[in-house]
Amino acid sequence: MRRWIIGVFACVLLGFGTLWLLDRLSDLEIPAGQGVSAHQFGADGVTYTGTLILPNAVADGPVALIVHGDGPQDRWGNAGYLPLINALVDRGIGVFTWDKPGVGGSTGNWLDQSFDGRIAETIAAHSYLRDEVGIAADRLGFLGFSQAGWVVPAATQATTPRFTVLVGVAVNLREQGAYFTRRRLEREGMPPAQIPGAVAANLADSDRTFAGGATGTLPTDMEPERAAVVRRSYDADASADVEALQGPLLALWGGGAARCHPRPVARGSFQLPTGGTVAQGRHGPFRADGAGRLCTRSHRSYGKLDPGTD
Repeated sequence: MRRWIIGVFACVLLGFGTLWLLDRLSDLEIPAGQGVSAHQFGADGVTYTGTLILPNAVADGPVALIVHGDGPQDRWGNAGYLPLINALVDRGIGVFTWDKPGVGGSTGNWLDQSFDGRIAETIAAHSYLRDEVGIAADRLGFLGFSQAGWVVPAATQATTPRFTVLVGVAVNLREQGAYFTRRRLEREGMPPAQIPGAVAANLADSDRTFAGGATGTLPTDMEPERAAVVRRSYDADASADVEALQGPLLALWGGGAARCHPRPVARGSFQLPTGGTVAQGRHGPFRADGAGRLCTRSHRSYGKLDPGTD
């Protein structure tokens, strides 16, 4: 009898474990049983291919347009967005997301884009949903990551979205680079007294290489196409666009982020408490627990917000 009870108990545990695992695996899949449709729109000679997901359970709910950060990202953020997309759809929020130029089904090359090109792309996506798909403008909003800090604030001035959520963004590219260098030197164990001088020296070298349309020798450890992107973008400062941002804003930073300061680089640009830090967050949708785990729907800490104003 005891063996039978132990066997049943083991089966129950195995069953719950399987359900637990399947629930987490489903976070990494395109939402099933929803209104999923493929779309194309154009901007600056590029044809963008994307996916619109509208929750079946909610009619006329909000729709978040995902604006990528840096790099060759497809519409799913190379799978990194999927847990977040599932969480949004679970809560009745639709999602529109698309491949960057030259990635997935989109034409062009993301390395050829300027920030102005990315702004035009984002405005075009909003206009497409409003004018071609027929989604009311008061349902559309932006959800942007990292580099979107230089894109979305300007795009809102042409679209007046219902909402804007920015995650892990920076405002001034040069100052972001200095912060990243400081964090790297801290991780490498440099004595604290030496860090300010090392950061200043690195910043001066970057200024000579990239600032103001510089034409000097590029770093040997950086691909020429990538270096050209940095040179085009190095002087970017979105402070004025943030000040002119239209519509309600929520800005979030990961408390464990290494790339962007957990508080905005231009402290006066984002008027807290429209922003805060996710205590266990990193630069993107990951936990800063040393394991690099994705923040899935089951991670309750994903939603913990510290709206402090330090």
